[in-house]
Parts: sequence; C-alpha cells; structure tokens
Amino acid sequence: MNTTKQPRRIILDPEVKQVTGLSRTSRWRMIERGEFPAPVRLSSGRVGFFEDEVADWQSNLPRANEGSITKPRSPGRYAQKKQQGVSHE
Repeated sequence: MNTTKQPRRIILDPEVKQVTGLSRTSRWRMIERGEFPAPVRLSSGRVGFFEDEVADWQSNLPRANEGSITKPRSPGRYAQKKQQGVSHE
C-alpha cells in the first residue's frame, strides 16, 4: 500500500485574483466573514491559498438568476452632480 501523500498546491495572490476575479481587499473582507478560504502562512511576510480550497469555494458559489440580482444601493458618483445640472458627457 502506497502511503505517500501528494503535496497540496499553494497559489499566491496574483493567481487567486486571476482565478476568482476578486481583489485582495475583497478577499480579506470575505475571509473575515468566513466566506472565503483562509490563507496559509508561508513565511513571516508571505501567505498563499490551497488551490483545492479555492476550487471548492468556486464550485459552491450560488448561480445568479434574475430574482437574485440586485441593483446597486447607491445612485452612483455622478447622481449628485446630475441633480445639480452638471453634465459629464
């Protein structure tokens, strides 16, 4: 019986951003809320993420449908200026 364990692949921030489309700030906020896999410490100033955990997170994302897509809460950065009659065209 072969008991050799395969090492888990660790991916760094640039690859996590590319794979998820999430900025570093968004990921850290999600980590704090328990919505994204926690990083692993590689050294005193370096962290990474287990690739399989990120893949599992992706596979568990809910699908968006018309009923679940919401409009932005704020009217946008130009709304106040439009109300004042300033045009950005």
